[in-house]
Amino acid sequence: MSKKISGYTETTPKSLTTGAGVIYKNFNIETDTFDSAKAKILSATNGGVTVGIELDSWYREIDGLPENSKGMFEVEGYKPTVKATLVEINNSDVLAAALGASAVQSSEKPTGYKIVAPKHPVDDSDYLENLTIVTQTKAAEPLIIQVLNPLSTEGFDFETEYKSGGGMEITFTGFYDPLKLDEPPIKFYVPTGE
Repeated sequence: MSKKISGYTETTPKSLTTGAGVIYKNFNIETDTFDSAKAKILSATNGGVTVGIELDSWYREIDGLPENSKGMFEVEGYKPTVKATLVEINNSDVLAAALGASAVQSSEKPTGYKIVAPKHPVDDSDYLENLTIVTQTKAAEPLIIQVLNPLSTEGFDFETEYKSGGGMEITFTGFYDPLKLDEPPIKFYVPTGE
């Protein structure tokens, strides 16, 4: 009988993430704490949060050399995305972020409402400073992912659902700062256990 093998080690259980994670809007990694930044939570979610990175890449072509030869792969940029179903739809900040480019104004009639409407063009002020996703490891250490200059880029689907409440399925895309083109718009803060 062959010996079973696995990538499991004694540190594996402490490295696993737990829970759905929390999305913060404009979280300052240097000054905010998870308790002090409760007002910066974008929304509760349904179904967790998905963070992805798409590569803008290409291969150098050299006659007689296979395309996937070491040293011939070039990366032009990284396109990070955050996907989630936000369930707090009565919040004008959530709806404004979901629309991407939007305008919020007070309403004379009916009273007690704000009007949130899409707009164009997209202004610099429409980009959020960041979306910060925080989840915990089983060792109770936070894993922090920060997507910079995010904007909702795919519109959204608003859904109501019996016995579920529904929500808005949204995709945010991180954008490069034109003055910092060597800095991809995503950062991972990984706990060291210290």
